[in-house]
Amino acid sequence: MRPFDGTFSGASGGATRCRITDISLGGGVIQCLSSPTPGDTTVVSVIIGNHTLSFPGTVVYVDSTIGFAVQFKQIPGEELDELARLLAALDGSKASA
Repeated sequence: MRPFDGTFSGASGGATRCRITDISLGGGVIQCLSSPTPGDTTVVSVIIGNHTLSFPGTVVYVDSTIGFAVQFKQIPGEELDELARLLAALDGSKASA
């Protein structure tokens, strides 16, 4: 099921399409044609089926070959629960594969 399609919104304010190649409760790794600057504030939106979950964060690392890493800020309770359920389901599917 990974990677996930999504968007990120950076300093320009517009949403840019991206792929989220790794995600956890603390952050994620994003691949995109455009590259933000470390320290930029962003919102990463992950598209999962017919749901979109959005997480505010800060760009903490940029690598021109693999993308950039975002550390999530405090995630609202409902979205945090949804992300935790998704990650648990993914871990369960890896264990049964």
